[in-house]
Amino acid sequence: MIVCSFIRTRLARRAARVCAMLLLVGLAAAPAPALDFDINYHSSVPLDSPIRTHMPLALEAWQRVFSDNVTVKINVRLDALPSGYTATCSSNYRNINYNTIRSDLIGDAEGYEAALVGNLPDFTTFKAGAHIPDGWNRNLINPSSRVTQALALALGYTRSGGWATYDMIIRFNNDPDFWDFDPSDGVTVGQVGFYSTAQHETGHGLGFSSGVASARAVPALDGRTTTTGTPTPHPLSTMTSP
Repeated sequence: MIVCSFIRTRLARRAARVCAMLLLVGLAAAPAPALDFDINYHSSVPLDSPIRTHMPLALEAWQRVFSDNVTVKINVRLDALPSGYTATCSSNYRNINYNTIRSDLIGDAEGYEAALVGNLPDFTTFKAGAHIPDGWNRNLINPSSRVTQALALALGYTRSGGWATYDMIIRFNNDPDFWDFDPSDGVTVGQVGFYSTAQHETGHGLGFSSGVASARAVPALDGRTTTTGTPTPHPLSTMTSP
């Protein structure tokens, strides 16, 4: 019995060492996330601000989702935002011909994405079949698309002299008591979760846009028409989230 116990103990120890070695090898071999964030902190963010610690951690959620081998440049600031604002994101854009960006999306698509983007019409088809309000001039539909710099990078474009330094600028509320930096235990009453806010605003900079403004932007919705076909969005400050 003593011999058997000794053998089992030795086997258990040896198995544990092998598992540990495999784990270390696996960790060493695991590729680093392809999507990288180059975060620049504005002088408004103190050197000891928790934001400098938690911003990179919050962005790991996006790195787990995307495998594009690109570096997205973010400028992070603290600002005295209007009442009720948690944070804002200002994205920088490139104007790219619609047919060109359509071809880029089709070429980049994988799996089920191919069926989705493959059904995007070319510009001529889109222009001819677009549902536009009465009185708008179909011939003034712009053949260019505004694409965030981050999305352009993911589609294979490279930075050039005409690009903005940062792909996005994120401004966080500068009230030091405003943020809850611990996502493990819910959000403290009276505070706002920093991680979810940082991830949300970064999503805008990556190209995920909200349609809230455009839903209330079209003048023809209240009976008016225009010959230019250019809607004027209401300011986001007038919007309330559902």
